[in-house]
Amino acid sequence: MLMVVYQQPVWLAVLVGLALGTCWADQRMIVTRIKIFPLIATLATAVIFQGISYMVSQAKTYRNYPEEFLFFTKGKVLGLPFDVFLTLLIVILASLVYYETIFGLRIMALGGNEEASRLSGINTRRLRVVLYTLCGFVTAIATMVMISKANTTHSSFGPGTEFTALTAAIVGGISFMGGEGNIPSLVAGVFVLAVLGTACSSPVGGPIPSTSSEG
Repeated sequence: MLMVVYQQPVWLAVLVGLALGTCWADQRMIVTRIKIFPLIATLATAVIFQGISYMVSQAKTYRNYPEEFLFFTKGKVLGLPFDVFLTLLIVILASLVYYETIFGLRIMALGGNEEASRLSGINTRRLRVVLYTLCGFVTAIATMVMISKANTTHSSFGPGTEFTALTAAIVGGISFMGGEGNIPSLVAGVFVLAVLGTACSSPVGGPIPSTSSEG
């Protein structure tokens, strides 16, 4: 809406989108304070914010974004499509953090046994808040890419994507309860799901024969 309706600069709209995704405190507070199971909190808050988006957008569809915004999927960096380059960058950074830093070890410990992590001196509540914040930031980036690729969006555009992400994680060997899995397997799960989705959506059979009597 900032770009299409209010004609604001693309960089400002992108920053606002990233800030909203990063700073939304709903799920973080629900999970860390009320201690509701994270998946339930995700589904519940998704319904709430979809309703808010209907109110804000008045259920309208927005399309024809500026070329600068379409750079997310049409632009190239180092010979690679920008969205592919962005994906590789995020995977590499996540791998470095996950495998090579104390923060990554604490994430694994938190997923494996939260109570043991707390007793060992890890501030589990703060760590959860940080993780949900990072997740919100990356989700905001993914949303920008999705909207740029479709060049259109509306209030029912996003819901349902979370199940695709969840399925890809499970196929990639990520434990539903946490504490197990690795990033290469997760990436493999995403590729498997993408290949299956492409295969299922491809037309079956060859070209339709011509009914012309010529020849």
